[in-house]
Amino acid sequence: MKFIKRILLGSLLVIASLVSMPKAEAKGYDAWSFYEWVKVKYPAQRTDAQKAIDILNQYANYHKRGDMRDSTSIQNMKKSIDLIKEGNKLMLSDNRKKNKKSWTISHQAMAIAMTSAATTEDDHTHNFNVWENLAWGYMDNNPYRAWYYGEKKALENGEKDRQKIGHYLNIIDENTQVTGLAISTLPKTHLGIIHSQIWGIKGQLGQDFSINNYESMLNTYIKEKNIKIDPDEKESDFSDQLSESGTSLHHLDDNHVTEKKQNIYYYKKIDLDALYYATK
Repeated sequence: MKFIKRILLGSLLVIASLVSMPKAEAKGYDAWSFYEWVKVKYPAQRTDAQKAIDILNQYANYHKRGDMRDSTSIQNMKKSIDLIKEGNKLMLSDNRKKNKKSWTISHQAMAIAMTSAATTEDDHTHNFNVWENLAWGYMDNNPYRAWYYGEKKALENGEKDRQKIGHYLNIIDENTQVTGLAISTLPKTHLGIIHSQIWGIKGQLGQDFSINNYESMLNTYIKEKNIKIDPDEKESDFSDQLSESGTSLHHLDDNHVTEKKQNIYYYKKIDLDALYYATK
């Protein structure tokens, strides 16, 4: 991994420097406060909301509470749901997806994704037993350019090696039902913006909600607390063009590996036109 880090450092250092200066979010409003609010507002969700808090607390030292760039900021939670909606559309429209059923979101899944985005540097941390896609350096907030468009194109061009199309296969996997996604732009590494999307099977990650219902819940919280979302943030431009820079990594934990699924990591640096692989 040290060799990979040295190669990536030069090409991604400029990207990391483009991350905006820290902005303070409304005091006391972040994922922790959202889940505390859920516990009171929706008593039936109290247990799951507390489990989400417990997940965040376990890795609290990796977060920077109150910083809008942190994966737990309300700003980034809003962006994350937008990305989930886009990924869900891609999944549902894919001709290889047999079970045309929308993803759902759970509090625990979101907390796991936030933790993953906060704790990872350039590899999977294996803290949770979930499917996971990771990406670094996609400053347009569009990891699906590599996860979906790039790898789907590779598959259509005849690529069969899961190590080269694993992100895409995770997205259309019949078992990846409940999801969470997080974004962090904290400059804790030279890699810049980090995206983490995780999935679990139905019932694995607590009570789940439709994407629209989860978004509505978050919006209700934002409205009640009068949280101001940065109006300067631009919507992501999703297209079938590959990003000219960025790194992506996918993972299947041991319990999710079948005879047809290899337990591998995938490193892809598009602008270097190079692939890096590592196995357990």
